[in-house]
Amino acid sequence: SPDKVKIVFEHGNFEYQKLKVLIAKCQRNPFHSNTKYLKNISVSMISSEDKADNPLLQLADLVAHALYKTVDGGKQNVTEQRYLNEIRNKFFSQNGQIIGKGLYPVHSISELDLEPQILDFYNKITA
Repeated sequence: SPDKVKIVFEHGNFEYQKLKVLIAKCQRNPFHSNTKYLKNISVSMISSEDKADNPLLQLADLVAHALYKTVDGGKQNVTEQRYLNEIRNKFFSQNGQIIGKGLYPVHSISELDLEPQILDFYNKITA
């Protein structure tokens, strides 16, 4: 139920009130079929906190960084799967396949145009 779903954003230079107004407007007048999922959100349960005050925000940053390093090679064009590989057993998964079991990419893995080595790694962790 909406009173049990709490959404916390990292506090930053963002107008969270505008986001709340948009969500409420979409709830009242859903144009897109996926808007139905917003019914489980109460805008009063959306807040922002400093990362230092919420360990889960720090965890989200760790996962985001690990994912980013698998696809960004930086100036030396060296990608790094080790970070994600080391934390993947912490996800809700029985066999290390975390894509589709805790991590849900916006695009399919095949749409990401990854290097063959990275594509192979992601295919191994996809449920």
